[in-house]
Amino acid sequence: MSNQSKPYQALSIREAGFRIPRTLITSDSEAARRFIKECGGNVIFKSLSGIRSIVRRVEKNDFQRLRFLQDCPVQFQEFTAGDNFRVHVVGDKIFSTRARTEAVDYRYAEQQGFSLEMQAITLPREIERACLTLTQRAGLVFSGIDLKQTPDGEYYCLEVNPAPGFVFYERHTGQPISTALVELLRRGDAGVMVPGADFSRRQTTTKHS
Repeated sequence: MSNQSKPYQALSIREAGFRIPRTLITSDSEAARRFIKECGGNVIFKSLSGIRSIVRRVEKNDFQRLRFLQDCPVQFQEFTAGDNFRVHVVGDKIFSTRARTEAVDYRYAEQQGFSLEMQAITLPREIERACLTLTQRAGLVFSGIDLKQTPDGEYYCLEVNPAPGFVFYERHTGQPISTALVELLRRGDAGVMVPGADFSRRQTTTKHS
């Protein structure tokens, strides 16, 4: 449920040990202007809810639209330069993908005419541990975590997806994410990571036709 509120989820992300970008949530156009100025104009905006949105960078022609904030608050974040990473946590397995592109939202890079390079990589152990912790605290056994690494090597976490579209990454990198997910379900222990839950005594009977 934390994914239904990006502000609430950001608190969980920070508690797990990740940095989060400087953020402003507002329906006040003047507050938005001040924030954009304080960030040197390097700001992106996106929705507050769990509904997927295309992340965009604030441009000059967006300033005339700030008056519409009075009808609906928006989440503004300081733009974090660097490479994008998607981390899929499947049980205790981790599959990390690096995405390099000039597009603000790499998911739509090719549609917007930008090149996109995706590569399976291994993240530092402490970052992987933080991803596992974040997944467990959310009560999940399968998650898609969006990270960004700055040019000076710092990692920021942008959000956690409880139902990630992993096929896009699997097709680009060949990582066996779907195989790991099927194996997790086949073993029948998909609940063991949920904090406070005891699934060890559950028994199931499966009939095959």
